[in-house]
Amino acid sequence: RACGDPPLDPCPDPDSAAEEESSSGSRIDLVAQEVCIGTTPFGCQTQDFVPASPNGTWQSDQLDLECGATYFAAVRSTNCAGLQRTVASDGAKLCCEPPVVGSVRLLNALGEAVSFVGDFSAHPLTIAWSGFTDSCAGVRDYAVALATSQGEPVWSATGLGAGESSLTLPLNTTEALQHGVGHVVSVAVTSHTGYSDSAGSSFLVDRTAPEAGLVEARWGAAWLGTARGPTVQKDRKS
Repeated sequence: RACGDPPLDPCPDPDSAAEEESSSGSRIDLVAQEVCIGTTPFGCQTQDFVPASPNGTWQSDQLDLECGATYFAAVRSTNCAGLQRTVASDGAKLCCEPPVVGSVRLLNALGEAVSFVGDFSAHPLTIAWSGFTDSCAGVRDYAVALATSQGEPVWSATGLGAGESSLTLPLNTTEALQHGVGHVVSVAVTSHTGYSDSAGSSFLVDRTAPEAGLVEARWGAAWLGTARGPTVQKDRKS
C-alpha cells in the first residue's frame, strides 16, 4: 500500500518504523493528533483522547476540574502507517483563589509604625508589609502605591520581587504631601496565576508645630523656676 498524497511515499518497513516515529512523523505525514487530560502523566482520568485541530492546538471549557489539583496533558500522534507516539506535559496546578493579604505599616526612621506624619526633611518614611502568601501558585510580585484618601494617585512602584517586604518613599514625594490631607499606602500582591489582592494603611499629614507646655524644675521641696517648652509638667523629688 502507499501513504500520503501524490507523489506517493512508500510505507516504512518495520526496521525503520521506530526511527521514523520518534521524529513525530517528520518524514511520514501525520494523519491524527489527539489530546487527553488527566491527574497523572499519560493518564486520561479527566478527559479521554479527543481530536486536536490540524495546527496542533486544542482547548475546552467543558472540563470538570478541581481547584488545587494538578493536571497533565497527553498528546498522541498517529502517522499514515498507523504508528503512534504519546508524550505528556509537565503538571499544572489549578489555582482558583487570590493570594492571602497581610498587614501594611508606615514606619518612621526609628522603625515605629505611625499614623500621623509631619516634617520629612530628615526622616524618611518606609512602607513595610508582611503576611502576604499564596500556598497554591506562590507570590509572583508586589506593587506599592501612595494615594490620597479620596483615591487620587500620588506615587507608585511596580514589579517588586516576591522576596521584598519594604520600600522607602522618595524624599521629594513625602516632602510634597499636603498638610491636613489624609493618605493611604497600599500593597497589591499578585500570584503566578495572575490573581491579585491588596491591603493598605492610612495616615494623616500634620505639619502643625506642637504647643509649648509648662515645665517646673524642683529639687525636693525647693522650687527652682518655670520655663515654657514643648513638654508637659515634670517633677523631680529627692
